[in-house]
Amino acid sequence: SLPVLLGMLGDPFARTEAAEAASLVALRSGRAGEALAALREPGLGAPWRWQARARLGDEDWCEAFRIEWPSLSIPLKAQALGAAQHLPQALRNRIKALVGAEVQRNGGHLRQAWEAL
Repeated sequence: SLPVLLGMLGDPFARTEAAEAASLVALRSGRAGEALAALREPGLGAPWRWQARARLGDEDWCEAFRIEWPSLSIPLKAQALGAAQHLPQALRNRIKALVGAEVQRNGGHLRQAWEAL
């Protein structure tokens, strides 16, 4: 089913769900590298890919998160933190430490998303 799901990434009506399903199937079947190769794009990329890339432990996504965090709008910051909840624990801890001071100052939804890490 993984090739079928990855083939759906080009369909704007199914791509978000296909990315989610592909990341889960890839982890269960030991084919995370294949799915990550299909989902990877420069920088943070499209927000619909964030959660799947995080789930697959994409270190490039984490690095892009670090670089692009200051320029993201508050809604995108909240969305990025939500996606980061799916990272493996070590990467999640890195993200949590990176943005902790800012989130503590600003509070609100960002703080709630940060606390969920």
